[in-house]
Amino acid sequence: MKGRRSCEVCGIHAESSCTGCFNVFYCGVEHQKQGWTNHKKTCSKPYTVETDKVAGRVMVAARNMEPGDIILKEKAALVGPNIDSSSKPVCLGCFSSLEVKFVLCAVCSAPLCSPACKDKPLHKEECKILKQNPDALYSVIKNGTVIKRKKIPKNANFQIVLVLRGLLLKSLDVKKFKAVTSLQSHVEEREEMGKTQEVTEKILPIIQQYKIQTAYEDMIQSLCGIFDTNCFELFPSGAGDTVSGVFPAAAMMMHSCYKNTRLTFSDDHVLTLLARTKVKKGDRLYHTYARTFNPTNIRRIGLFSGKHFSCECVRCVDPTELGTYLSAVLCSCGGKVLAENPLDLTGSAACVCTSCKKKTPSLQIASQERNIMLEYQEIPRDDVVSLENFVEKFTNTLHPNHAFITEAKKATQRCIRKLSWIHFPQPQSGQVIEKRSILSAHFGTCICSRTRDIHTERIDFVRAVEG
Repeated sequence: MKGRRSCEVCGIHAESSCTGCFNVFYCGVEHQKQGWTNHKKTCSKPYTVETDKVAGRVMVAARNMEPGDIILKEKAALVGPNIDSSSKPVCLGCFSSLEVKFVLCAVCSAPLCSPACKDKPLHKEECKILKQNPDALYSVIKNGTVIKRKKIPKNANFQIVLVLRGLLLKSLDVKKFKAVTSLQSHVEEREEMGKTQEVTEKILPIIQQYKIQTAYEDMIQSLCGIFDTNCFELFPSGAGDTVSGVFPAAAMMMHSCYKNTRLTFSDDHVLTLLARTKVKKGDRLYHTYARTFNPTNIRRIGLFSGKHFSCECVRCVDPTELGTYLSAVLCSCGGKVLAENPLDLTGSAACVCTSCKKKTPSLQIASQERNIMLEYQEIPRDDVVSLENFVEKFTNTLHPNHAFITEAKKATQRCIRKLSWIHFPQPQSGQVIEKRSILSAHFGTCICSRTRDIHTERIDFVRAVEG
């Protein structure tokens, strides 16, 4: 009897699957060719794209799937530095960090990590455009005047690179270009939020210093909207920063803060979409475009401002967040304070203590969460003392499972594990107490019992939410 991962031709164990349906396996190329004559009659994608009156195009399962089943493999149509001016200096050929050393491209003066990256596929085509005006990539516009700056990575306008690559895609691959430009741009919503003005001031004047036939304002605004709404965040091995990737097929997935899929990315910018849970034929496929460990208010506000939709998923509508209490704060009586209606952030919305029934305005809780988030973001992730102090400071304010408390504990755990490995590359069980003593001396303080408890705490809700 053939197993689920048995070669369709000979029946032996096989790892390679059909790249169309991912549901039939082969032991090698020869048997894949041999089996294609029959298989092509029934081969079909594991998903279909349907149209919803409210959500637009959505991805739907075309068959029943088990956790780990491959749904889609897709090479990025475009990949490049983020368009929001937040990108750290990276090589335009391979995305390596340029904070320590760099070279300028011998042809166009773009920042690279080595002369060899001049001919890398990512940079090769844009190099022909950038060489028209090597100063433009480093220039700044003030009061309508172009001001030249020194050609060093920190002065480079990395925010134009993805836009430039998008404009060039039309002449390189029309099919991919059409797939990218068919994605939602939300230009009208972006205009209301002032985002189009940022493009007009920071991207358009730089791009227009080059001779590109398609570089008119409407196209650039549309591309920026598409990138802002649809990009996935990638972090290739050795990269100096996260980069943005556009995957038109994967972009058809709907959002949910409780997803039924998971993503992996290879260093050659291939996205693999897998089932995270059991999926039935006809189920919609969901991915999350928000940070998993953010409270409901912050997730929903971020999605509305960045992706231009209001999330009303199963997690967001539940005051307990599916029993995880990732957004719960504590009342002065010690009870859990939960939103009466998590989707309501109007002036009349309230959160109520489950014990004493005291009510607090939801906007007050949201403001408190924002301030705590900003404080947490200021803490270096390798500063164990500050992380522990943060947990201790908000022990009586936030529920023990609150997103920020959980994040701080996870960061502390990672840091301790890393330092433990440095001191004891091959730790023995009898070294645990000595290890803690060394770490305590290293930080000049005792590692509090709360941190040690991390190793024994049950945090099943983390696995439930993150997958």
